[in-house]
Amino acid sequence: MNFWIFAIALLVVASAIVSWPLFTGSARDKITGLFVLLMIPLAGILMYQNIGTPEAISLSPVKPAQQSLAQQTPHSEQQGQMDDLVASLQQRMTENPDDPDGWLILGRSLKSMQRYAEAEEALSNANRLVPDDPSIMVELAETMLFTAGEPEISSEARQLIESALLIDPNQQKGLWIMGMASAQEGEDTQAIAYWTRLQEQLDPATGPFQSQGHVGCLPDDGRCP
Repeated sequence: MNFWIFAIALLVVASAIVSWPLFTGSARDKITGLFVLLMIPLAGILMYQNIGTPEAISLSPVKPAQQSLAQQTPHSEQQGQMDDLVASLQQRMTENPDDPDGWLILGRSLKSMQRYAEAEEALSNANRLVPDDPSIMVELAETMLFTAGEPEISSEARQLIESALLIDPNQQKGLWIMGMASAQEGEDTQAIAYWTRLQEQLDPATGPFQSQGHVGCLPDDGRCP
């Protein structure tokens, strides 16, 4: 009820301001002013009834804690489902440790969850089982960077990426990371060389690594999650 009183009062004030100059004119102007004075509040109420949300007036206000809980629930449910899937995959890999594809999927999943140490262990198993796969080598090297949390690429990670690029010179994420590493070390010419090789492979309509479903970056890069 308080809402309607307040709303009508505002409409009356607004209509009075608009129609007041008319009341100082001729008789015809005064009649028009009276019409405007009555119609503006009525029109406002009718418009709100048709295009507004009158039922919201009777709803009890949402407390901050309730609002926060409502916002967090979908994310919590999704996170819980992801945790369950990863736990199931971890159990599967315990029972079948010689599956490199399983280790690769597990490693990527753990990395997306920012569980970098576990991801590095899983990808190390995949690399042990398939030692010359460029994609696995680069995934492992990138995960090492996240685990270390340092912007500088370690010698082990660099060796992995360089070896991967020897096998596949067009490995996109490897070129991107080596370009970033070279730029951080002040080797701008080398960085440009890596990125030029990468750019030659990319469709202008897509971003880096769209075909691989992920974006590579170093720990201090703004693209990192």
